[in-house]
Amino acid sequence: MEVAPFPAAPGRASTGPAAGPPVVPTGRHRRIVLLVTALLAALLALVGALLLGGGSPAPVPGGLPDPGLVTAWGLPVARLLFDVCAVGSVGCLLAGAVLAPGADAGRLFPLASRAVRAARWWALAWAGTAAASLVLTLSDVSGLPVAELLPGGLFRYTWLLPQTRALLVTLLLAVVVAVCARRAGTTNGARVTLVLALVALTPTLYTGHSAQGADHATGAAGLVVHVVAASLWIGGLLGLAVHLRGDGPLLARAAARFSVVALGCFTLVVASGLLAAYARLGTSTDAWASPYGALLGLKAMAVVALGVVGWLHRRRALGPLAQGRPRAFGRLAAGELVVMAATVGLAVALARTPAPLTRGPAGAPGPVPPGADVDSVTLAGLVTDWRPNPVTGAVLLVALAGYLRAVSRVTARGIDWPRRRTLATAAAAAIASVALGGGIASYPVSLLSVHLAQYLALALVVPALLTLGAPLALARLGRDPDAPPPPGPGRVVLALANPVNGFVALVALTALLYATPILASSLASAPAHLAANVAAFAAGSAFWWPVLAVDDVPVRSPVRERTGLVVAVLAFLSALAGVLAVRDSLFAVSWFAANGIDEVGPAADPARAAVVVWCFVLLVPVAALVGRRWSSWGTGVAD
Repeated sequence: MEVAPFPAAPGRASTGPAAGPPVVPTGRHRRIVLLVTALLAALLALVGALLLGGGSPAPVPGGLPDPGLVTAWGLPVARLLFDVCAVGSVGCLLAGAVLAPGADAGRLFPLASRAVRAARWWALAWAGTAAASLVLTLSDVSGLPVAELLPGGLFRYTWLLPQTRALLVTLLLAVVVAVCARRAGTTNGARVTLVLALVALTPTLYTGHSAQGADHATGAAGLVVHVVAASLWIGGLLGLAVHLRGDGPLLARAAARFSVVALGCFTLVVASGLLAAYARLGTSTDAWASPYGALLGLKAMAVVALGVVGWLHRRRALGPLAQGRPRAFGRLAAGELVVMAATVGLAVALARTPAPLTRGPAGAPGPVPPGADVDSVTLAGLVTDWRPNPVTGAVLLVALAGYLRAVSRVTARGIDWPRRRTLATAAAAAIASVALGGGIASYPVSLLSVHLAQYLALALVVPALLTLGAPLALARLGRDPDAPPPPGPGRVVLALANPVNGFVALVALTALLYATPILASSLASAPAHLAANVAAFAAGSAFWWPVLAVDDVPVRSPVRERTGLVVAVLAFLSALAGVLAVRDSLFAVSWFAANGIDEVGPAADPARAAVVVWCFVLLVPVAALVGRRWSSWGTGVAD
């Protein structure tokens, strides 16, 4: 709550505007001081780390292109401001859309609405710093000063470099985030904008040095987890400290929610950071003693310090905050934000510091690149040869933890939640882990049979098990009893409740993937392959949710219609298996011919792929029968 201006001094009457300049409100003044202090800490950490680690500008030998000191120092500063604005955008949206719940009919509370509106300005600044980083990156790569580069070189070379392409995409996404934040008036609208902001974080992460080498996909995926988790953690605290301090009860509730988010983000930041450090430096003492290793150690110490402060928040600040005494929380939050800002400065300097030549062990986890030797592929190896993807692993871990936490909350209210639903959800997470992090995830770029196994597992098995876990019914039971009832199902939900639409989506996606050039395109790009996996899960969920009809389906179709659609899926898969069995060549034959192995790949794999499809044909009726039996066990919970 902002404090009114100070009253006039005793014995001195106030005469309106002519009595003197207005006094800056205390609340606003504190927010400005906090932001300026945090930014100065980030700049000092950046400059000091560049000087310590050898990333500071060095004299250019005579005869070589020199972009000048403006580019040499301006680029790291611009990237720091780029990261700060990204964190500010994410934090404001997190505070308004998630930490501070919506009011009646999903409308945002006034303070939450103010936080979302502030995200617009952060996003516009994010776009501006992206433009500055783009220009300075072109200057740095070309060796031309900015004045000589503009304007012709800017338009000529922007789309040629992966770094500048990523910055341009981020710029456009940041503008979209700003527009959406300006128009968002509901909780759902703000949450969609938050998702867009998180997506906007990712393009530049696929072009840094952490995403290079044979383990490109895994390194980039680990960096995505690291940056997204850190942005939610730092930005969430920024949103609390700057935008939600004006309402004591709301701040207490939001801080309790943020404590859970911060713990998960801290765990992901530490885990992804350790994996990245091990992959880059390994166990080499010389590598860890290098300037790069020293900066990495300083960053690790800062993260540990932040973990200690978070523990102090839980022990000493949340209780008094809930009792209407926010002073301890304010002090800890301010100090933590300053340390977080310095950590961001260290991270930017680390990206500009030359890494040691020593690399991690050759057997470090990572996907098998196209053309890898797959002669020794076995059925057991497809399950036991683990090469985890940090992005999918983090998503599965967070989703399963959220489900188990919801079960704990429901059972604490005296509601009996069937164990079989929890077991079904755990089985879905386990199978998804094998499909996305086991050996199955290592060889789809070289073997069509493995690609089909991964696709059908994500499209048929995982969604069926998750539907049997009834997560929507669990969410309904876990709602706050005092919260207003949610609105009725909209057009989209009613459309998804029609099993015909799910059937069409599943068949259309399978046909597009395996009968068009989309298959080769998805195999050539790690983000495109991930998008194909997400689409497979979404299409399968749209099919099984209304067909099994065990998880809060608003309108249940007749059993005969649902059974007919299951038979239709069996017929479609049987036709696919038949086509594979009689074909002499693969789908995407040019890709697999170039990247598969002749001994086990293009020559023999179509028949093996047909066997894989037939195995899933047998699984579909089993899943349907189990789902039917599941729904007939009357529990009174989701039936």
